[in-house]
Amino acid sequence: MNFALREPMTREAFFAWSEAQEGRYEFDGLRPVAMTGGNLGHSCLIGNINRHLGNRLAGKPCRPMGPEAGVATPCVTPMRS
Repeated sequence: MNFALREPMTREAFFAWSEAQEGRYEFDGLRPVAMTGGNLGHSCLIGNINRHLGNRLAGKPCRPMGPEAGVATPCVTPMRS
């Protein structure tokens, strides 16, 4: 094989890197992966979920967020093929 192997990116490095990017990316545990834009159906679904969540969370310290808010999930070891 004729390519250089790079070290996997850390979550912390990904979050720092993604803040400076114009597009949206997700982290697959090794590297950034570009995310596609939504569509009308997706926008309707997100709006409905946010409305219902907002109603359920009224008066509580939590609030629903849109897709622009980054989410950090527990780190899992990615499957390698």
